[in-house]
Amino acid sequence: MSQKNNAKILILCLLALVTIFVLCSCGSKPGGTENKSALKDSSVLEITEELFLTQVNDIYTNLDDYLGRKIKYQGIFQTMDYEEDGISEQILYVFRNSPGCCGNDGTAGFEVVWDGEIPPQDSWVEVEGTLVTFEDKEGNQFLQLKLDSLTVMKERGKEFVSQ
Repeated sequence: MSQKNNAKILILCLLALVTIFVLCSCGSKPGGTENKSALKDSSVLEITEELFLTQVNDIYTNLDDYLGRKIKYQGIFQTMDYEEDGISEQILYVFRNSPGCCGNDGTAGFEVVWDGEIPPQDSWVEVEGTLVTFEDKEGNQFLQLKLDSLTVMKERGKEFVSQ
């Protein structure tokens, strides 16, 4: 295997691990506070299907460049029930499947905050919102997309992305 391919595989594995870590640890919401960063760019950043992993990874890697920015993308909608200290909460995610640490078991996307009607599990949705962080009661910071819109799409895009 060439050195170039090894580097690509390593980058994809690292991206998958970061995404998995963020998605798995984003559930500590009860008692959290939100940090609203100043809007740095009034244009909407659209995460494209062709460079989905690259763009999501850049956001996590260079978070300060994106906080407060409007972001739009499509993906799979899922919910997860979370309980801490006897308080139950439903966590919402919009993501795409990707290479991971053990094959094709990774995901890339964001936890989302939405006050509107919740679509069915595994719906293909388009979301647009502002990238924010929130801090849980232990002082851990997490990333969320606070949605302005969530639209269920009739046509699905690529559920598995590798770039």
